[in-house]
Amino acid sequence: MTGPRPLVAAILIVLTAVLSARAGVNAGDKVDFTLKLMDRSTVSVADLNDKLTVVEFWATWCGPCVQMLPHLKEMNETYAPRGVELISVSLDRKAADAQRFIQKNQMTWAQAHEGSQPRPLSDQWGVSGIPHAFIIAPGGEVLWRGHPARMEAEIEKALEVHGDKLVASSLELKPAIREMLRARRELAKGPEAVPEVMPKVAQLILMIPVEHYENRVMAKTAVKLHAALDEADPDGTLLRAALDARSPTEAQTPRIDAFMEAGEAEADAEASREAA
Repeated sequence: MTGPRPLVAAILIVLTAVLSARAGVNAGDKVDFTLKLMDRSTVSVADLNDKLTVVEFWATWCGPCVQMLPHLKEMNETYAPRGVELISVSLDRKAADAQRFIQKNQMTWAQAHEGSQPRPLSDQWGVSGIPHAFIIAPGGEVLWRGHPARMEAEIEKALEVHGDKLVASSLELKPAIREMLRARRELAKGPEAVPEVMPKVAQLILMIPVEHYENRVMAKTAVKLHAALDEADPDGTLLRAALDARSPTEAQTPRIDAFMEAGEAEADAEASREAA
């Protein structure tokens, strides 16, 4: 039996390419996924019902992906307090290669390794080139897909629709304490460091759950950060401006109040102990 004639073969190749280009998911489709993260936790669509989710595919060997890193950091600082969850999925062959890069470059948002998943998500979603990102609404509907350099405008559109339903991303207790101590050290570098550090402090305040301040170590750490803020920003003008720039929601107001109250309460308690 002979194979297909050259013309027929060429047509089949073209049709295969077209069908492949259309494979995967697009805006309007619904996705249901569970990802194993590199910190050994898992995250699923059900966990993100109060989030606008960005899933971004990248690799350490991808030059354009590495160039996008400052952009992603800035995006995460801007949108995590507004309820946007960023998840980066590395397509590196070895998870250890990605892990070293992530730690070195302080990629503090959720990270996953494609090769550690039961099924490759990039194949299911039709990712043929990286960097590539998807914006997913609460409930799993894909709102947009494309190059992450062009997604801010799409995130803003999605926030107009879903923003009042979202809950700001949260930090676990130990990472929150570490970030608070880091912010204090950076503020101590002097007045020239304050403009860069203050937006990070505002983001931190908006991402720390109220219940964390019940922990004694967190309360003491809040006192130290308060002291650094009092020196760097005596009247609180810069901090208020940084918080306003993050457009805090009603759900985030208790987090701001808890930070202020925790520092003041622990400072008063410490003063009482010293006076006794």
